[in-house]
Amino acid sequence: MNTQNNNNRSQDRLKALLGQYLQMQGINLKHNFTCLNPNHSDKNPSMTYYSDDNCVYCHGCGARYDIFDLYAIQQQKITPDSDNHVSYQFKEIYNEVAEYMHADVNQFKIKPEDALHDKINEYNRRLIEKAAKTLDKTDYLQKRGISQELGKQFHIGFIENWINPTIEYKAGKGTHQKPTPRLIIPTGVSSYLARGYPRQHPRCRKKIH
Repeated sequence: MNTQNNNNRSQDRLKALLGQYLQMQGINLKHNFTCLNPNHSDKNPSMTYYSDDNCVYCHGCGARYDIFDLYAIQQQKITPDSDNHVSYQFKEIYNEVAEYMHADVNQFKIKPEDALHDKINEYNRRLIEKAAKTLDKTDYLQKRGISQELGKQFHIGFIENWINPTIEYKAGKGTHQKPTPRLIIPTGVSSYLARGYPRQHPRCRKKIH
């Protein structure tokens, strides 16, 4: 219980450093500034810093972020989803924010197995994001009566050279998995189904054996 309370206090201390974090970027906290959501082309500064809540809020796109969210977006280059939500491994980002801000707070001890799990989740998250951008490279959905628009609505994607990341990371690099084309169907932020293609699929450059 004491450990949890200490962690909560440490998180609150880091959250309170948001104003300082923004000022380090030359942002004037007394006025609205350009939205920090990379998906929002903010022509008129519409983001506000709220010191009472230790957060920023954009009156244009509705994005609301704390210091951990912004660090993940700006330093780790993690792109928010269509709902402006940003997903990341909290313990890792927390530790990095503590170091970045030179804050004397408790840090999380990340076990090797947790670090591996985090790596796989991060790989999956980026793969889902990448796959969604290349759905147009396959006509698999249309051949089954599903429009590309509907596929994009559900963030379905396509990867031409997919390998199993769990096998790759657990066994180490160089497992010599044979890449195969897969339809990527997200089941969560960092989880998905990798559906294989029929052998005769015309748009696949590589056959699945």
